[in-house]
Amino acid sequence: MNDHQLDWTRLACRGGFLLACVLGAYGLYYYFGVVRPGMAYWHLVAEVQDEIYAFHQKRPADVDAKQWEEAVGSTMNIYGNVSMMTAECDMPFLQRFRTSLQTRANRGVDFDTLKWIWDELAKAGPDAARYAYSWRPVHLMAFEPITDETLPNLWGIDDCRVLDLSGARISDQGLAHLKSLSSIKFIYLYGTNVTQQGITDLQKALPNCEVVHDSLNQAAQQEHVR
Repeated sequence: MNDHQLDWTRLACRGGFLLACVLGAYGLYYYFGVVRPGMAYWHLVAEVQDEIYAFHQKRPADVDAKQWEEAVGSTMNIYGNVSMMTAECDMPFLQRFRTSLQTRANRGVDFDTLKWIWDELAKAGPDAARYAYSWRPVHLMAFEPITDETLPNLWGIDDCRVLDLSGARISDQGLAHLKSLSSIKFIYLYGTNVTQQGITDLQKALPNCEVVHDSLNQAAQQEHVR
């Protein structure tokens, strides 16, 4: 091997060494700057989810078991979805949220605790807010029976996207309070005291909303018989 070939060999070795150093440095950066923080974030996400899941066993004595189970389940769903929005729900936000959640939970758990979770998660960012406000389980968070009188004051009703009033003690008088809900997309009225005229008036006021009620089932059954 002549001197010229040796020079190229040394250069190649040095280049390989430098490349290895660069790749090694990038690997360390990626692990400590991306992988490890990501692992810590998802570990914290899981811990908080377990804490919310534990609310199933902390049902207030005066709350219906099925209603509480569904309300906690819906709250877990919103938390799971917002925690996936990592551009908004980052580690500092999640750490603050967990600290506040533990403080509140230590004082006891009730519907106000669940409402607080929904309201707090909406503060993560614009996308989280749109999701949290749109999908609030309004009917599940109602401690008192839903009536014409209590309907306007339901938590989250002004911004919700889906409103299930099935079985509520409401009439056409109550429907009048729903005509200003600009964000609403679906309203379920099974088993209520509303009339067909009341439903027609509501549908005119909310042309972009689908109103689902008992008479639709009756019409479908009659069509099936034919």
